[in-house]
Amino acid sequence: MKTSRSLGAITLALICTIGGTSLFVLKSLQESTLRAAEGNLNRYSLMLAENANRSFKSLDLILSSVGDYLLREGATDAESYRGLGSEQKIHGTRARRDVAAIP
Repeated sequence: MKTSRSLGAITLALICTIGGTSLFVLKSLQESTLRAAEGNLNRYSLMLAENANRSFKSLDLILSSVGDYLLREGATDAESYRGLGSEQKIHGTRARRDVAAIP
């Protein structure tokens, strides 16, 4: 009877130890996984910000080029801008050349 009671106590202590160790290991794995995910998200965020910045710089370059072209062609008011901006050559050859020049 005493042996069975002490065997039960040892078994219970062993089960509690295994359960506690498992909880500790799982908590540690969860924290390391969250840290890794946070690092990955920070890296992706930085890459997206750099790509967005590059895209806006390219867009600014194209818009500046179109604006300079319209000024050289003599656009001085809204009506002349509309007239020159609707010409086929600004949408065709010029647009292809400007897009091809984007870094």
